[in-house]
Amino acid sequence: MAYEISDLKTQPHFLDDAADRVWNTWWRQDGHELDFIKGLFQENLTAETTPVALIAHEGSAFLGTVSLIDSDMEARPQYTPWVAALWVDEQQRSHGIGGALLKAAAQQARDLNFSEVYLCAEADKHDYYAARGWLLIEENIDGLNIYRQSL
Repeated sequence: MAYEISDLKTQPHFLDDAADRVWNTWWRQDGHELDFIKGLFQENLTAETTPVALIAHEGSAFLGTVSLIDSDMEARPQYTPWVAALWVDEQQRSHGIGGALLKAAAQQARDLNFSEVYLCAEADKHDYYAARGWLLIEENIDGLNIYRQSL
């Protein structure tokens, strides 16, 4: 598969796809409106640093997304930046796209002169993140584990 990873700023036509997938996966069930998520993605188009949304795509086909944001957990404001909302199309999983998106997000953080990056995930995702170099640093914070990767 010949896919690319691009900054949403250079591929803004993927904004609706990315917002829809993230909204349906994490926000819809909590009663948030799709327009709220679209607004968050809109911030990526004008930000000089974070947030950054990255898009995996093959031509005009949307394959996945990940974001680099300032904070993903109110309970841990001391950690920044965060890799968040990693999503890959179900038909495209197990092809390395998720790992490539994680690496690209970490590279964005490195390019912004950060020395570490964080993410939170449900406990059942531990093996996935550990295999990609993420170190578990806290468990069961608001039901999620926190991971760190040194850059």
